[in-house]
Amino acid sequence: MHYSFPLGRCATLIGLLATAPACSNLDRFDTGTEEAYCGSIIGEDFVLEGLASNLELELSIDTGRLESRPGRITSRDAEGGPCAPEPLFDDAQLRTSSKIQADPLSTLDFGTGREHNFFAWADSSCQGTFLNVVSLMHDGNVELRLLKPGGDDEGPAFGVFALERMTLEECAELE
Repeated sequence: MHYSFPLGRCATLIGLLATAPACSNLDRFDTGTEEAYCGSIIGEDFVLEGLASNLELELSIDTGRLESRPGRITSRDAEGGPCAPEPLFDDAQLRTSSKIQADPLSTLDFGTGREHNFFAWADSSCQGTFLNVVSLMHDGNVELRLLKPGGDDEGPAFGVFALERMTLEECAELE
C-alpha cells in the first residue's frame, strides 16, 4: 500500500513539528534525600522588601509531586531572625494545586533561561503563609521568589533567591 500526501500538508506537518515545544525532563531537578538547592537572597533594594538582606534558604524539590507537594523549604535564620529562636521556615511543606498547573497563570514567562515555573505556598514559623514562585533554570539552578502581603501589624515581604544544587553537608557549611 502506498500513501501519498499533498506537499502542502507535509509542509504544514513539518512546520508544526518544528514549532512544538521541546520536551524537558524535570526529574533532573529532584533533590532526593541527600541534596537541596541552597543560597542567599539577592540583597539589592530593588528586589528586597521586608526580609533580611542576608537570608539563606535550603529548598528540596520532589518532581514527582509538582502538582501537590513539590518540596520543602528551610531558612537559616534561627538566631536573630524574625521568628527566633525558630527559623522563618522550618522544613515547611510547599503546597500547590493541580488546578493552577492547568490555568494560563502557570504559563507566565519570567524571561529567558527558565525551563519550568510553579507556584506554591509555605507556612512560616511566625509570619503566616508566603507565596513561593519557583523557577527551574536551564542551567540546573533554581530561582525562588518569596512574596507575602502586608497585614495590619506587618508590612509586605518580597525577595529573590539564587539557589544552587548542593549536598546537605555543603548547604550546612553556608551558615
